[in-house]
Formats: sequence, C-alpha cells, structure tokens
Amino acid sequence: MSASAQKGVKSDSPLTLATSTERWPDLMRSIPAFGPDAGTLAFVTIAINLLALALPLALMQVYDRIIPNSSFATLGWLVIGVSTAIVFETALKIVRGFISNWLSARLEHILKNEAMDRFLSSQLNSYEKDKPGVHFERFNAIGVIKSYLSGQVLTVLLDLPFAALYLGLLYYIGGPLCYYSLLCLAVFFAITLFYKARFKRQNTQQVALNNEKLDFLLESLGGIHTLKSLNMEDRLIRKFENIQGRSAENSLKANRWKSVPANSAQFITQLNTLGIIFLGADLVIRGNLTIGAMTACTMLATRGIQPIIRFAGFFLRFSEVDIAREGVGKIVGLSSSPREADIPAIKDVEGNVFFEKTSLADADGNTVIPQFSAVFPAGDVIGVAGPDPRQTTSLMLLLCGMYKPTTGSVHIDEYLISSMDHSHFNGRVVYLPKRGRLFQGTILDNIAMFDPARKACALNAASLLGMDEFVANLPNGYETEVDQRSNHSLPLGLIQRTCIARALVTGPRVLILDRLFNSLDHDTLGITLEVLKKLRGKCTIFLVADYGEFFMDVDDVIHCAPDKLTVQTSKQTAGGSI
Repeated sequence: MSASAQKGVKSDSPLTLATSTERWPDLMRSIPAFGPDAGTLAFVTIAINLLALALPLALMQVYDRIIPNSSFATLGWLVIGVSTAIVFETALKIVRGFISNWLSARLEHILKNEAMDRFLSSQLNSYEKDKPGVHFERFNAIGVIKSYLSGQVLTVLLDLPFAALYLGLLYYIGGPLCYYSLLCLAVFFAITLFYKARFKRQNTQQVALNNEKLDFLLESLGGIHTLKSLNMEDRLIRKFENIQGRSAENSLKANRWKSVPANSAQFITQLNTLGIIFLGADLVIRGNLTIGAMTACTMLATRGIQPIIRFAGFFLRFSEVDIAREGVGKIVGLSSSPREADIPAIKDVEGNVFFEKTSLADADGNTVIPQFSAVFPAGDVIGVAGPDPRQTTSLMLLLCGMYKPTTGSVHIDEYLISSMDHSHFNGRVVYLPKRGRLFQGTILDNIAMFDPARKACALNAASLLGMDEFVANLPNGYETEVDQRSNHSLPLGLIQRTCIARALVTGPRVLILDRLFNSLDHDTLGITLEVLKKLRGKCTIFLVADYGEFFMDVDDVIHCAPDKLTVQTSKQTAGGSI
C-alpha cells in the first residue's frame, strides 16, 4: 500500500478531521508550516485592525481641535500619519490575502490527495454502491470545506475580537449610540436565523439534483457514439431539459433564501450608519457630543459591525458545510484495504486457488453467488460459464480481492484475499475485462503502467503479441500519445493487444480473462491463444465465456446458475474454433 494509503486508514487523517467541526483546529494544524503562517496571519490581522483606528481618531481630532484652533502644522503631520497608516493597512491586507490563499491551496492539496487515495484503495463493492456522479460531487465538497476553513473564516475569526474593540470605543466615545448598533446586529441575526433552515433544505435538494444531472451527463457523453448511432439526441435533450429545469427552479429558491440575508447585510449597514448620524446629531445639538466625536462614532460603528455581519454570513452558509461534511464522511466511510501491518509478507505466488464456502450478496441482500467451494491447482486452465454476466464477473472480482465475500473465504496459496487488496500481489493476480481502456500517456506508458523500470518488459510483451507491425504505422511508434478519445479512434485490435501486453508485463500467476475473446478480432484472438498456450502450466488461467466457448483446452469448468455453482472436470477441448 502506498504511503498515502497507509495514512488514509488512520483515524486522525486530515480527511477524517475534516468531517468533524470539533476537530477542525487539528485539521488546520496538519497543514505543513501552519504554525508560522497562522502566527504571521494573526500578527498581520492585529496590525490591520490597529491601523484602521487611525482614520476615525484622526477625524475626531480634525473636527474638535485642528479646525477650531486653525492648527495647519498639526494638520499636515496628521495627514502624513494617516496616509501612511492607510498605505500600510492596504499592503498588509494584500499580504493577508496571499497567506490565506496559500493556506487554502495547501489544505485542498492534502484533502484531495487523500480523497483520491481512498477512492482508488476502496473495496469495489463499497465504491459501486453509488454512481460516479455522486462520488464526483463528494470530491468537489472538499472545495466547500477548504474555502470555508482556510481563508475567509480564519480571517473573520481573527477580526471578531477587534469588532468588540471598535464597539467598546464606540461606547466610550458615543455612549448610547453603541446600543443602536447592537440593536441593528440583533435584527440582522434574527433575519439570518429565519432563513438558515430554509436555505439548508433547498441546498440539500440542490445537491441531489446536481448528482442526478452529473450522472446523466457522464452517461450521455460517455456513450455519445451509441446515442448518435441510434438517433437518440432529441429524446436525451428533452430528458436533460427536465432535469435542468428542476435544478434551475430549486437553485432559484436556494439563492433566494441565501440572497435575502446578504442584501439585508447591506441594508443593516446603511441603517446603522444613518441611525448613528441622526442620533449623533441629536446628541451634538443637545451638547452631549462633539462633531468630531460623532464622525468618529460613525466610522467606528461601521467598522465594528462588519466582522460580525460577515460572521453571520458564514453562519448562514454553514448548512453548505454540513452537507459537504456528510459527503466527505461518505468518502472516509468507503471500505478500504487492510492496514499494511495486518498483511502478511507475500512471497512469490504459485497460483493455487481455494474457494471455501464462499458466497456474495449485493447491497439489497440479494444473493449474487450462492455458497461455493472448490480447489484449483496452480497452472490449470479453468473455464467459467453462465448466462448471467453479473454473477460470473462478481466471482472473478472476488478472486481479485476487489469484492469481499459475504460468507466464507477465497485464498490464493496461503493468502486470504479478503484480508488484503489485489494491489498487494504486485501484479501477480491480473484481471482483464471484455473491453480494455487506454490512459492518457504514450502507448508504451500504458503497457509499462507508467513505470520506467518496466519498459523493456513492456516492449517484449508487445512484440510477443505482434504489436510491432501495428505500432510501426503510427506517427511516433510506441511513443505515440493516446488519451480518452483514443479508446474510440484507435483500432480495437491495437487497444486490446495493448491491454493484454499490460497484463503480461508483471508476470501474472493468476490471469483472469472476463469475456475477452468476445471482443477480439480473428488475428488478435489467434495470437492471444498462442500466448495463453505458452503460459499454460506457468500460470493459473480463468476464462469466462457466456456459452462455454473457451477456444482452448480447459482442465475444469465452473458452471454458474442462480441457485448453484458446480465444477465439472473437463480434459477436452471446450468448444469453439478460430
């Protein structure tokens, strides 16, 4: 297991900490160099808020002392001092933004790396409980937590104590004017609380609609060749319009509940400023306040309520974070590979396979594989036949360790498959589906699985499958770049030979071909059978076929039926010709 995967199974991993608000301080401390950066951020925030006092206090001095006394010299020095403070305040805000963004980027990097590690090291039956679009939405939920935690919230929390300082100065200078600002804040919090529950309900519905829309897009665009060939464009457009219409309607409602408090914040700020001016003017007329003090109170009131209003805005958005935490919690909850410490040291695998009272049920409790026991010696060729592709494929995925049996066990040699991941066999157990896929990179990278140390073996395996002639016609030979589109544009024979060569590079001891022969052209089938004959006796081979057409001699055949799996010894050619 990779280092990151080992980390992923720890109870205090960053992704696990992200699912609990109580442990968010621990999460932030998990960011490299968080301590020095947080200290710098706190220092900069303190400096910004102290410098912000320069302007209101300077205005009070101008109106109350400088203008009545016509003190031009003092005014000049005051202008220089306040201008310097404003310049430093602006510069420090830029620095604070840079630090916040840097913390945000590092937190996102840590969380998304671990999430990807958990996806790739999860048990397949756990991963397949939800559609790809749902997993994608959960992965994007990390961005919501990141943006909420690392930058703006941290800044607002650091600003909150200074809100108390500003309001305290407002009370010291303006007395009862402070009560009016507190009343405005109370009204704004009441509005926020009123809309928060409605916003959360609509936001929950929006996440479900986004999942539905994303699933539809992935299915439609992934099968665009099929839907175009069947002239299904209009019908799918109508279906998408329906999904998009429901999503847009719900989004409108969610934005309505979200925008009212946001617009109310501007209204409350203006109402607060207006009230301070009118009430302050009354105090000035009565002789209880100076003009300079009233001007300072106006600015202090605005400065004092801004951090609290921003905090209330984050409180409203916390429902988004609740939903995001639930999504991230689902990622953490994926059944993963066992801890490295619990896995026995794997020697070279011979390929003996043991099914011991093995059964498998799906998430709804329906039996997929009834209880089954069998032993297959290393080097044998075993055919697997059955009318239900789901059943035969599930049986092979049990053997790979991608599924965990509901009851019983599966062993390869002395190793219990359910206690480890298929990756622990280092390529000694290889599964080949009916249709292989190429990944972004070169053809040679795909065969060597992006491991430079395996390139020589990759070239030998490719030559064994007769790929040299194929590749010679490509612009850059084995260094020709391929991507997602190449799975549809390149010749199917080349794609399949690339996938078979990739399987041979690791020197498998158990090789599983799941309906592979159904998708091979005549030439590729012939050369693949020649390679399999050479592997016979050196490698345990499982051949899955719907109707028992294995195209080569098999030692045993597993007959799959809904209620029973049986093994028939067969020392004869199991049907089919090329």
